Amino acid sequence: MDHESFRLRQRRIRLTGLTHVPLNVAYTDLGSGAPLVLLHGIPTWSYLYNDVIDRLAEHRRVIAPDF
Repeated sequence: MDHESFRLRQRRIRLTGLTHVPLNVAYTDLGSGAPLVLLHGIPTWSYLYNDVIDRLAEHRRVIAPDF
């Protein structure tokens, strides 16, 4: 999947009360079952896991947030 399609598949949430400004977070949430959270380093984004998210989601709930 190219990065544009990946971004379209992501969900978005606005988090308030954590800092003095609201935080907008994009994330992928696929599959079901016990959650598996994929955390990337800086300066990358969750697209780093593009090649494995769908395969992992066949067995687990995969959550991959962008920082």
